Amino acid sequence: MWGQYVENWSIAKVDEHKSIMVMNVADFGALEAFMTSDEMKEWDKENACVDALYSTNVV
Repeated sequence: MWGQYVENWSIAKVDEHKSIMVMNVADFGALEAFMTSDEMKEWDKENACVDALYSTNVV
């Protein structure tokens, strides 16, 4: 779904209830729109998902 604005990604399972995803995001605005859509908010609520986002500019 987010392939058009994320160029590369990796995911690691920390434990049964936590994972970490690292992404190279090409379009932060599009990612924000996707993550704050009604559909994603409902999925987060149903799955008790809490997103914590951090960004850094790596050149």
